Amino acid sequence: MSEPQEFTAQQASDPTTPAQTLADIAALRPDLRPAVAANPSAYPGLLEWLGGLGDPQVDAALAARSAAPAAPPAEQPPAGWQQSPEQAPPGMQPQPYAGQPYQGGQPPAGQPYPGQPYPQPGQPYGTQPYAGTPPTKSNGSKIAIIITIVVVVIIGLGLGAFFLLRSIIGNVADDISNNLPSSTSTTFGSDAPGDDPSLDALWYACDGGDMAACDQLYNDSPFGSEYETFGDTCGGRQDANTGNYCVDLDS
Repeated sequence: MSEPQEFTAQQASDPTTPAQTLADIAALRPDLRPAVAANPSAYPGLLEWLGGLGDPQVDAALAARSAAPAAPPAEQPPAGWQQSPEQAPPGMQPQPYAGQPYQGGQPPAGQPYPGQPYPQPGQPYGTQPYAGTPPTKSNGSKIAIIITIVVVVIIGLGLGAFFLLRSIIGNVADDISNNLPSSTSTTFGSDAPGDDPSLDALWYACDGGDMAACDQLYNDSPFGSEYETFGDTCGGRQDANTGNYCVDLDS
């Protein structure tokens, strides 16, 4: 199909212009419709379509045409060709004639055929747009998708940060717990190892927090005994063999 700007006023009014071309001019060039309406070669179906547009200039051309002697169209299709598109004259496509069904399969793409009216103003003809503003595509669905993606990303980042922070806090708490000194010795509350009543009494006093009893237990205990070690460590409150008196721990 030709572009609208390729058609001229001379083609629209020339009686030798093919009927298919006249139909295309009428559909694609509203400004040339009066010339097509006055063209003696315009076939009845096209004139009927033009008369239904309500264009004053077209109506005037049709009225003048009715007043003038009728002239046979330059390219009137031969009888019977509308029943078989293969019988159409060379170079012509089947044209819409009122009351004639299209025979022989599907019509050519983008071409009107009998039973399918010519396009009204603002309606598409073939692949060419006409008067009117084409509908614009809505961006609502795209915006909704973008918002959903952003929300999902934000939620994902928030959850990731939460679990990471919780893991860090848990590790720090474990490190602090592991590094805290024990408040009690494993020997605290334990029974005295021997059967010496005096040393046992010093043991229990040292274990209860009497640092002087710890020093006394160390001094009175046999060398290398558990009594001596318990007194030396102040009941497990300091390392062995430090040389420090237990009473100094209270100062």
